[in-house]
Amino acid sequence: MHIRGILRSAVQRAGFEVLWMNVRPVGRGEYIDVWATKDRARYNMLFEKISPGEYVLLEIEKV
Repeated sequence: MHIRGILRSAVQRAGFEVLWMNVRPVGRGEYIDVWATKDRARYNMLFEKISPGEYVLLEIEKV
């Protein structure tokens, strides 16, 4: 999944409630961990920031 714009808003538009977000700088890039819920299920998501305002979903796991 490729996202442009504000990451939190895009995740919310997909029907998730964002509980927590954490930015991890890695070299010249960033990874963003997101904890969210949807339909009473919890999800861990990992996004990579590829440029300002652009993100790619690398991993999603139902917890």
